[in-house]
Amino acid sequence: MTTMKRFLFITYYFPPAGGPAVQRIIRIIQYMANMGWQCVVLTVKNGEYTNLDPQLQKEIPPNTKVISTDIFEPYRFYRRFIGKKDTDKIPLAVLASHSNASWKEKIANIIRANLFIPDARIGWYFYGIKAGIQAVQKYPAIKLILSSGPPHTVHLIAKTIAKKSGLPFVADFRDPWLNIDYYHGIKRFPVTLAIDRNLEKKILSRANIITTVSPGCKNLLTDHHRNLDLSRIHIVYNGFDPAVYPQLMPEISKDKFITTYVGNVPFSRYTPAFYEAIAKLKNENKISPTQFEVHFYGNIDKSVLSELKKFGIEEFLHIYNFIPHQQAILNICKSNLLLLIINNTHTNRAIVTGKLFEYLGSRHPILCIGPVDGDAAAILKETKGGACFDYEDVNGVKHHLYEHYHNWERGTWEPIFNNNIEKYSRANQLKKLATIFNSFERG
Repeated sequence: MTTMKRFLFITYYFPPAGGPAVQRIIRIIQYMANMGWQCVVLTVKNGEYTNLDPQLQKEIPPNTKVISTDIFEPYRFYRRFIGKKDTDKIPLAVLASHSNASWKEKIANIIRANLFIPDARIGWYFYGIKAGIQAVQKYPAIKLILSSGPPHTVHLIAKTIAKKSGLPFVADFRDPWLNIDYYHGIKRFPVTLAIDRNLEKKILSRANIITTVSPGCKNLLTDHHRNLDLSRIHIVYNGFDPAVYPQLMPEISKDKFITTYVGNVPFSRYTPAFYEAIAKLKNENKISPTQFEVHFYGNIDKSVLSELKKFGIEEFLHIYNFIPHQQAILNICKSNLLLLIINNTHTNRAIVTGKLFEYLGSRHPILCIGPVDGDAAAILKETKGGACFDYEDVNGVKHHLYEHYHNWERGTWEPIFNNNIEKYSRANQLKKLATIFNSFERG
């Protein structure tokens, strides 16, 4: 009879939260359950989530134990200071600066970036440690601790529990720490940076294993720390889950050519070249709003919406609110072209979003706007899944849009067939994590 094995998973994001972070969390829990590792989740009650997707709760394996604790969140004071209602959602990248930020927002962001270290979830630290120690005592089958950040407070909690319990500790970085892109354009004081760098180093030095989502993310974590054992760092891409796609793919519309973007659009993802390209195609009478549509599903920053008015292409743009993950997948599969935007920040070469892989899993072509020498562009080239254009390459974007539209007009549009895409399935990626877990069991 096989002995039951458990792992303690410390994560802020968990259903009913929605969004890409939750997808990685859920798939890890599912896959590891199939590999004989049952999960004990340590998370928060009533977290400050940008989007909610309660349907995701159904995807959690039935034997998963969930421990939810209290947390001190500063965003109630943040809302009051900048004049928002208590019910208003706080953007995921709350610190991301934009041209229309009020003086109150700028002051609040400077305070947030310098007072709350490593992040605004530090108010969970003591609650999380207490609950985590109790969980390890209650479930003696727990063999290791896994934390997934951001927020990187989860790693501090995991480190302390690991020290007190003697259990091994795996730190999963979905984004860098000190160089995370939402600090782009935000002033951080030297003392803040010194403290944060020291915390980052403590986690990188203490964790038995570190996982990251891209080669660039690995470099951003390690480049400013010497004497780290790089053999402990493994790249586990987000990947896609074939099971979430329809067994019978929906037919592509013969009446409309649809380009789809799924996700939030903060100001760092405002890409004028894309909209200018559409405006040029419109002025050249190459497209019409009756046949050419761009669909956005997610929260778009007000400053972006204001900028879009300049292009005179409102009739082509169809903007919808956040939709549940399964509906998003279905809409991706109904689209002719998928728009991927890499944040225009100093860390952009390292950004490989979960959305990239969910797009790849549909086998529908991708138009990416971002660094042409970045990690995302390299994956698109390897899989022949699409093309990447620089943020200012209006003509490149324009010709690519029209090429796909013209193929659709002629009835020659087709999905992508490339075996390299399979490399990026969730199962193939999470095999690496299962190997790591099993090595601790043997040890």
